[in-house]
Amino acid sequence: MATDNLFPECYVDYEAKRQQKLMSIDKSPDRFQAIEKRDNSTVFSTDALKAMFYGKYQTNWKGIERMKGCTEITIYEELLWDLKPKTLIEIGSYKGGSALWLADMMTCFNLSGHVYSLDKDHTYLDPKAVAPNLTFIQGDVFEIEKSLTPEILERPLVFSRSFHIPG
Repeated sequence: MATDNLFPECYVDYEAKRQQKLMSIDKSPDRFQAIEKRDNSTVFSTDALKAMFYGKYQTNWKGIERMKGCTEITIYEELLWDLKPKTLIEIGSYKGGSALWLADMMTCFNLSGHVYSLDKDHTYLDPKAVAPNLTFIQGDVFEIEKSLTPEILERPLVFSRSFHIPG
Protein backbone atom coordinates (compact mmCIF):
# COMPACT_ATOMS: atom_id res chain seq x y z
CA MET A 1 0.00 0.00 0.00
CA ALA A 2 1.71 3.19 -1.19
CA THR A 3 1.38 6.31 0.88
CA ASP A 4 2.98 9.73 0.88
CA ASN A 5 2.89 9.78 4.67
CA LEU A 6 5.90 8.52 6.61
CA PHE A 7 3.69 7.24 9.42
CA PRO A 8 1.21 4.35 9.37
CA GLU A 9 -2.46 5.28 9.12
CA CYS A 10 -3.14 4.14 12.69
CA TYR A 11 -0.60 6.69 13.97
CA VAL A 12 -2.01 9.46 11.80
CA ASP A 13 -5.51 8.70 13.18
CA TYR A 14 -4.17 8.63 16.74
CA GLU A 15 -2.30 11.92 16.31
CA ALA A 16 -5.34 13.64 14.81
CA LYS A 17 -7.50 12.50 17.76
CA ARG A 18 -4.78 13.55 20.24
CA GLN A 19 -4.57 17.03 18.71
CA GLN A 20 -8.36 17.35 18.76
CA LYS A 21 -8.42 16.34 22.43
CA LEU A 22 -5.65 18.84 23.26
CA MET A 23 -7.60 21.62 21.58
CA SER A 24 -10.72 20.78 23.60
CA ILE A 25 -8.72 20.57 26.86
CA ASP A 26 -7.12 23.96 26.25
CA LYS A 27 -10.58 25.56 26.03
CA SER A 28 -12.15 23.60 28.86
CA PRO A 29 -13.01 25.47 32.08
CA ASP A 30 -12.01 22.27 33.95
CA ARG A 31 -8.47 22.20 32.53
CA PHE A 32 -6.93 23.19 35.85
CA GLN A 33 -8.48 21.52 38.88
CA ALA A 34 -7.78 21.87 42.56
CA ILE A 35 -5.88 18.85 43.90
CA GLU A 36 -8.76 17.86 46.20
CA LYS A 37 -11.08 17.58 43.17
CA ARG A 38 -8.81 15.20 41.24
CA ASP A 39 -9.55 11.51 40.88
CA ASN A 40 -6.66 9.58 42.45
CA SER A 41 -7.64 6.21 41.00
CA THR A 42 -5.48 4.18 38.63
CA VAL A 43 -5.88 1.21 36.32
CA PHE A 44 -2.53 -0.20 37.51
CA SER A 45 -2.29 -2.88 40.16
CA THR A 46 -0.14 -2.33 43.24
CA ASP A 47 2.44 -4.81 41.88
CA ALA A 48 2.58 -2.98 38.55
CA LEU A 49 3.07 0.36 40.31
CA LYS A 50 5.84 -1.07 42.50
CA ALA A 51 7.62 -2.41 39.41
CA MET A 52 7.34 0.96 37.63
CA PHE A 53 8.59 2.90 40.63
CA TYR A 54 11.46 0.48 41.15
CA GLY A 55 12.35 0.77 37.46
CA LYS A 56 12.99 4.49 37.72
CA TYR A 57 16.07 3.75 39.81
CA GLN A 58 17.50 1.79 36.89
CA THR A 59 17.36 4.59 34.30
CA ASN A 60 20.39 6.54 33.12
CA TRP A 61 21.05 9.30 30.62
CA LYS A 62 24.53 9.46 29.08
CA GLY A 63 25.77 7.25 31.90
CA ILE A 64 24.33 9.42 34.68
CA GLU A 65 21.46 8.30 36.90
CA ARG A 66 18.27 9.97 35.72
CA MET A 67 15.77 8.68 38.30
CA LYS A 68 12.79 8.83 35.92
CA GLY A 69 10.30 6.06 35.28
CA CYS A 70 8.69 5.32 31.94
CA THR A 71 5.52 7.23 32.80
CA GLU A 72 7.45 10.30 33.96
CA ILE A 73 9.58 10.30 30.83
CA THR A 74 6.51 10.15 28.61
CA ILE A 75 4.67 12.86 30.57
CA TYR A 76 7.70 15.18 30.58
CA GLU A 77 8.19 14.75 26.82
CA GLU A 78 4.51 15.54 26.21
CA LEU A 79 4.69 18.62 28.46
CA LEU A 80 7.78 19.92 26.70
CA TRP A 81 6.30 19.38 23.26
CA ASP A 82 2.86 20.80 24.05
CA LEU A 83 3.83 23.74 26.31
CA LYS A 84 7.18 24.68 24.73
CA PRO A 85 8.52 26.37 27.87
CA LYS A 86 11.31 28.95 27.70
CA THR A 87 12.60 28.10 31.18
CA LEU A 88 12.59 24.73 32.93
CA ILE A 89 13.17 24.64 36.66
CA GLU A 90 13.97 21.34 38.30
CA ILE A 91 13.87 21.18 42.10
CA GLY A 92 16.37 18.54 43.17
CA SER A 93 19.48 17.79 41.11
CA TYR A 94 20.95 14.59 42.62
CA LYS A 95 23.54 13.47 40.01
CA GLY A 96 22.25 15.73 37.25
CA GLY A 97 21.08 13.03 34.83
CA SER A 98 17.48 14.24 34.82
CA ALA A 99 18.44 17.89 34.25
CA LEU A 100 20.82 16.89 31.45
CA TRP A 101 18.08 14.79 29.84
CA LEU A 102 15.64 17.72 30.07
CA ALA A 103 18.22 20.05 28.48
CA ASP A 104 18.83 17.53 25.70
CA MET A 105 15.09 17.11 25.12
CA MET A 106 14.70 20.87 24.78
CA THR A 107 17.45 20.83 22.17
CA CYS A 108 15.89 17.81 20.45
CA PHE A 109 12.52 19.60 20.28
CA ASN A 110 14.26 22.72 18.95
CA LEU A 111 13.26 24.78 22.00
CA SER A 112 15.57 27.71 22.68
CA GLY A 113 15.06 27.61 26.44
CA HIS A 114 17.25 26.87 29.43
CA VAL A 115 17.12 24.33 32.27
CA TYR A 116 17.91 25.42 35.83
CA SER A 117 18.32 22.68 38.40
CA LEU A 118 18.16 23.86 42.00
CA ASP A 119 19.45 21.86 44.95
CA LYS A 120 20.77 22.70 48.39
CA ASP A 121 23.55 20.12 48.12
CA HIS A 122 25.53 19.33 44.96
CA THR A 123 27.70 16.66 46.59
CA TYR A 124 26.48 13.93 44.22
CA LEU A 125 26.43 16.03 41.03
CA ASP A 126 28.22 14.21 38.20
CA PRO A 127 30.82 16.39 36.42
CA LYS A 128 29.63 14.95 33.07
CA ALA A 129 26.21 16.61 33.52
CA VAL A 130 27.01 19.53 31.24
CA ALA A 131 25.08 21.20 28.41
CA PRO A 132 25.06 24.74 27.02
CA ASN A 133 21.42 25.18 28.03
CA LEU A 134 21.82 23.76 31.57
CA THR A 135 22.73 25.52 34.80
CA PHE A 136 22.95 23.92 38.25
CA ILE A 137 22.18 26.34 41.06
CA GLN A 138 23.03 25.65 44.67
CA GLY A 139 20.26 27.14 46.75
CA ASP A 140 17.51 26.55 49.25
CA VAL A 141 13.99 25.89 47.95
CA PHE A 142 12.64 27.71 51.03
CA GLU A 143 14.43 30.84 49.77
CA ILE A 144 13.91 30.20 46.08
CA GLU A 145 13.63 33.90 45.29
CA LYS A 146 17.34 34.29 46.14
CA SER A 147 18.32 31.69 43.52
CA LEU A 148 15.80 32.18 40.72
CA THR A 149 15.63 35.81 39.75
CA PRO A 150 12.81 37.26 37.62
CA GLU A 151 15.24 37.71 34.68
CA ILE A 152 15.55 33.93 34.20
CA LEU A 153 11.87 33.12 34.71
CA GLU A 154 10.59 33.63 31.18
CA ARG A 155 7.63 31.27 30.48
CA PRO A 156 8.68 28.78 33.21
CA LEU A 157 7.71 25.17 33.80
CA VAL A 158 8.65 23.74 37.21
CA PHE A 159 9.41 20.08 37.94
CA SER A 160 9.72 19.26 41.62
CA ARG A 161 11.02 15.73 41.49
CA SER A 162 12.80 15.28 44.78
CA PHE A 163 12.14 17.51 47.69
CA HIS A 164 12.95 15.97 51.06
CA ILE A 165 12.77 17.47 54.50
CA PRO A 166 14.81 15.68 57.16
CA GLY A 167 12.56 14.56 59.98
